[in-house]
Amino acid sequence: MELIHTISDSLQWLAGIVRGRGQALEAGQLVLTGSIPRLLPIVTDCHLCVSTIPFGNVEAQVVA
Repeated sequence: MELIHTISDSLQWLAGIVRGRGQALEAGQLVLTGSIPRLLPIVTDCHLCVSTIPFGNVEAQVVA
């Protein structure tokens, strides 16, 4: 659950910054949060599938 709290805290921080500029985060906007875990290089073609609770699944085909 620590990862979820980190993401939630980051989004709350961002919402505060945006509010300070007289704007707001709105439903449907895409927020790129970056990567908390370490990055792994992809050196061959592959299919990636990541499943998380409670966020769901995402898949990508990568061509090296």
